Amino acid sequence: MNYYEFQALKHKQKKICKECGKEMLLDDIDYRFKGCFDNYFICENCQTSCIEEIRFNQSYKEHWHSENNNVAKDYVIKHKIEIKK
Repeated sequence: MNYYEFQALKHKQKKICKECGKEMLLDDIDYRFKGCFDNYFICENCQTSCIEEIRFNQSYKEHWHSENNNVAKDYVIKHKIEIKK
């Protein structure tokens, strides 16, 4: 993925922080092939991070990490993928 493709995707991807409710920034994208990539989000407000796994052009898993008020939280949200034939 080149710089211009990354910038185009960066403006399309939006995620709301589960900890503070603010909009998160897309920090990086690991692109494997079309329809299979990982989005790395960071919240500037509370420093929560989220890795969103995209498979078959659908959100598959979200790995959340937060260290607010001296309490570390890690959790995973798994979404159902519908494979279209």
